[in-house]
Amino acid sequence: MDERILLVAKDQVRANNYLSIMDKYDVNVNLVGSLKDAINLASNEQHNGILIDLPLMVRASQVIKGCIDDLFNGLPGGALNIHSPSGEVRLLQRGDKSCNCSSIDQFVEICSKFDPKIIFSKNRVQLNYNALLAMTPDLNNPDRTACINISTGGCFLFCVREDIVKDSTVWIRLIGLNDNNPIEAVVKWIREWGTTHNIPGIGVEFKNISHDLKKQINDIAKAK
Repeated sequence: MDERILLVAKDQVRANNYLSIMDKYDVNVNLVGSLKDAINLASNEQHNGILIDLPLMVRASQVIKGCIDDLFNGLPGGALNIHSPSGEVRLLQRGDKSCNCSSIDQFVEICSKFDPKIIFSKNRVQLNYNALLAMTPDLNNPDRTACINISTGGCFLFCVREDIVKDSTVWIRLIGLNDNNPIEAVVKWIREWGTTHNIPGIGVEFKNISHDLKKQINDIAKAK
């Protein structure tokens, strides 16, 4: 099989435990020791799925967690943990519902049917801007919301609307930046209210961002 699995584990003992499990399957495993390395590798090489050691997720910053959400919502995957005292490796569900899996067997099966992808989630910075969010380019009846983090490619917005679905188009105005024109964006993933302890909202990919606004966001990111 040509499936490529991105495995993230810093502790070598835990990594070896996970690798011994994955050796039972006919897949290629790319092991990295940090979430930042995983984000960079996922943006440069195609993968069919991702597995992350749970302790790394617990200690990650909000910015890194946002980037990892992009990976989980673009690829089948989950968080691995070793149950004490049994030593059993367990897979915890994460990400897009269509990619969710509750066991490693199921995870490998889903990956075998999933086209490999590159997931871009780099240069994201934690910046809070007031924002208007609407379903039409005229920003009719917009939601007053806030951007939690942002990159030149997209952002994460606080949102609890139930009528916004994955792959739908929205328009955003970021208050406080130089360009006030509405930005067309596509919803790439949704974190529903009440499903986690993290902020609910939507991850969007910008479609028509102006050159000047992209430059301003890039300059802000470099200064952080």
